[in-house]
Amino acid sequence: MKIRKRKTWAMTIVELLPPIGIGFLSASMLLPALGKAKKRAGRVKCSSNLRQITMAWTGFASETVEYPWMMTQRDLNAVYDDMPKGNNGATWGRGVWWHARNIEHMWSPVGPDLGTVRTLLSPCDPGTKASNQEAYAREIDTKRS
Repeated sequence: MKIRKRKTWAMTIVELLPPIGIGFLSASMLLPALGKAKKRAGRVKCSSNLRQITMAWTGFASETVEYPWMMTQRDLNAVYDDMPKGNNGATWGRGVWWHARNIEHMWSPVGPDLGTVRTLLSPCDPGTKASNQEAYAREIDTKRS
């Protein structure tokens, strides 16, 4: 009876170098393309956000005939009187039409149309990335409470 030796399969380092080199070469060509695609996606998202903001203001103007910064005191009272101030049921109240002159409060009438505060912050600007995350966290917290 003959005893057969089992053959083991192995590769030498010289045989492994070409596939590894080809892998690194293809990765080096692919990574810049991915970076460009990521930048383009950021620009598209920013453009989409601007379109959503425009649509929200256009919807507001179609309901009230003018944008808030063009309205008279009487018209602004009608808009802001019954508008909810927060999630606790409080409203802005009578005679606070001047809220439309404050840029932060001017977004209140179109807030439901925008959906999220992240729409107002640029996804392309790395300086606002922390602000985006903080604003989104605050928004989630207010929705939960």
